[in-house]
Amino acid sequence: MQSVKALHIITIHCKFMTRSMCTHPRLCIEQQSLVVMKKLLAIAVSGITYLRGLFPEKAYGSKYKVMILREERSCPGASQIVQW
Repeated sequence: MQSVKALHIITIHCKFMTRSMCTHPRLCIEQQSLVVMKKLLAIAVSGITYLRGLFPEKAYGSKYKVMILREERSCPGASQIVQW
């Protein structure tokens, strides 16, 4: 249920964010799609690593009501995944 809410929040955010930046309708749709896919991938990877306990609690931040992996200096593995 949280992932559905997060997807809805991301979709609204992406529509608002790219609406003012787009000049060509097809390019706008492609940009929105790319942004949504990147964020969904980040949510998926973060969710898996969080539930499996791969990184310490401090390597995550709460965003979109979901635990999202963030770059943490004390946890080089988390930083490497975030940079990918």
